[in-house]
Amino acid sequence: MALGNRRQPAAIISAVTAVAAAAAAATVMMIAALLVLSSDADAATAATAATAAVADDYSRRGLRGTENGNHPAALTPSSPPSCEPPNQLDPKAVFNLGCRRFKWMCIDQQQFITYDPRYSPGQSTERLPYFDVRDIVYNWPNPWGNGDKFERGRDLRIGPVVIRANTSQEASEDLRHPVFSKCTFPIIIWQRWMFNVGEVFEASYVRLFEEFAAGRIDPRMTPVMGTPHGLRLPAFMPLFFSSIFEPEVITLADISQRPPGPHTRHDTAPLPTPGNNSTREGYPVRCFEKLYLCKIKNRKDDGHCAAGQYLLRHYEGRGRLPALGGIFSVSRMGQEGKEEQEEEENEEGEGGLEDTFKVVFASRPNATGRAILNEEELLEACNQLDVKRVAVAADSAAARRHGRMLASRKGRHGSFPRRRIKCISHVFGHDLLYDLALAKVTDVLVATHGAAGYHSFYMPAGSSLVEILPYKFSTQWANLYYARMLEYEKKVFYWSIWITDPANSRESSFENTTVFRPEFVHRERHVTLPWAALRQHLREILKVAGRPMSYKEVYMSGTHSITEKLEVVRNTPDTGGMGWASYNGPT
Repeated sequence: MALGNRRQPAAIISAVTAVAAAAAAATVMMIAALLVLSSDADAATAATAATAAVADDYSRRGLRGTENGNHPAALTPSSPPSCEPPNQLDPKAVFNLGCRRFKWMCIDQQQFITYDPRYSPGQSTERLPYFDVRDIVYNWPNPWGNGDKFERGRDLRIGPVVIRANTSQEASEDLRHPVFSKCTFPIIIWQRWMFNVGEVFEASYVRLFEEFAAGRIDPRMTPVMGTPHGLRLPAFMPLFFSSIFEPEVITLADISQRPPGPHTRHDTAPLPTPGNNSTREGYPVRCFEKLYLCKIKNRKDDGHCAAGQYLLRHYEGRGRLPALGGIFSVSRMGQEGKEEQEEEENEEGEGGLEDTFKVVFASRPNATGRAILNEEELLEACNQLDVKRVAVAADSAAARRHGRMLASRKGRHGSFPRRRIKCISHVFGHDLLYDLALAKVTDVLVATHGAAGYHSFYMPAGSSLVEILPYKFSTQWANLYYARMLEYEKKVFYWSIWITDPANSRESSFENTTVFRPEFVHRERHVTLPWAALRQHLREILKVAGRPMSYKEVYMSGTHSITEKLEVVRNTPDTGGMGWASYNGPT
């Protein structure tokens, strides 16, 4: 009898445990059935209700959750109901951004862990989902410019995206008992050449801006960049993405890093992390009800100037653009000059005068390639150009040709727009907001082929980019970039000068080394630009005076594209019939 009395409590405990286990198993099976049989929209509702039932059942029985074999504990409650979840991407945005949506996922050290019962080996035979980014390449970040000019710095490929099922051996508590955030909705992006400012603007930013402007993307989503090997974000990415998204952009490595030390209980929110503005909770989150994986491989042909002007308005409206000071002031000698200087100071607005012709040389003082070697000589000659005489002649000719005075900025000395000139050099990339402020007031940007030219997208309507192409540079290559992009929108006018004389070309720093990629010899060469060629373009730009139809006349004559010997280069990009030849817009 005594022995039987000792065994009776053990039998009771065993029976209660069996009932509890059976109830838990039945509840989990109910969740799986609801998720598999219902539609995508209904599944989320069913999962929320079933999850709450499981949590309530665990709470009533005093259980934290159990793990059976390779099955995780049941889904835990999601983020607080007070949060209004961001909207999903519009189907058109999903297509345009190359996205795929996933549900109930955690991210651990750049690996994606699915908790979707459809992919649980214990409940389904369906194969795990995949997302292929193997065709995305990146440029090797280094102090010497584009990594692709190095033999072993080219065609560097992003590692494969790993998507796996959850297991009972997850390394941290937040993965063993996940809380799926509905407040933070990541959009994870892999982008070609993500360490080049021009490539990111021309591919990712322009596309994201267009979807945002069309109302097809919710700015409350969290932008996440899939940088290779967990490398840090380049400085320009926060500048771009903060103009569209409310949460701060973050790398995939940072958002998926494991918590330090023992994690908090699954039913307790982690302590807030100061400065964490990438999640809407305000503290690190690694598990999400929904997320998007997106792949942007190619540049966009159009929309760059519209995106650039939006970026300018965003930071200007928030008072973020710095003052330029008097960098475009023109000093004169003698008493007459003193009075004119005072007038200039009274007229001076954002960095310069309304009637000053502002020319900016994109300088590469320490570059290993593509520098303008006679930059100082050109600056001196440029500042002595008689713009008043050119402008008066151009305005009179335009009036005779069109029978009326065409619209232009009215200066104090007549209707011609410019009566003085100021040419300066500037190294882009050191202060990004200053770069924007400078581009905003620039009339002419002179730059060798490269990322500096992308600042033309921020320049005012009727301004000009003069691109210098090194010796034997490919016209096919050149036409894929600014010549084509600017022609689509016709807001900034494109001019080019092609170096054809080897005497005006000098080898780049790496050209004769074993690490250099031979096919990029001509792209990287330094140039000496004869003043006569640049002077001709500056005179033509003054005559055009920002008028689209006047530029079209120059474009159709072919003189917008010349060699350093003033010979016309017959070269026009393929715009599919949407270029200057078909332009019939405002004069």
